[in-house]
Amino acid sequence: MDLDVEERKKLIIQGKKKFSANPKKGIEWMVEKGVLSKTKEDIANFLVDTEFLDKTVIGEYFGERYLNFYFIFFFFFLMFFFFETKTKKISPIL
Repeated sequence: MDLDVEERKKLIIQGKKKFSANPKKGIEWMVEKGVLSKTKEDIANFLVDTEFLDKTVIGEYFGERYLNFYFIFFFFFLMFFFFETKTKKISPIL
């Protein structure tokens, strides 16, 4: 499903609200609407890169045990660690 930029932005805003209300259903909704793919990497990328996601809600999402939990958490951890490491390396240069 190809989304134009404006439509994608609107769906992401709605998806963030749905994610805040119910993390698992919010992710499922965004996959259904074509905002996210169902890959573990894409979901982890959404959790790391999306601004203003409540960290408590992200914790609740990881607290729900289901089959893909460990894989998504692994990718989330790797992406977050890589981002933090890259930031620490760039900060002294700036």
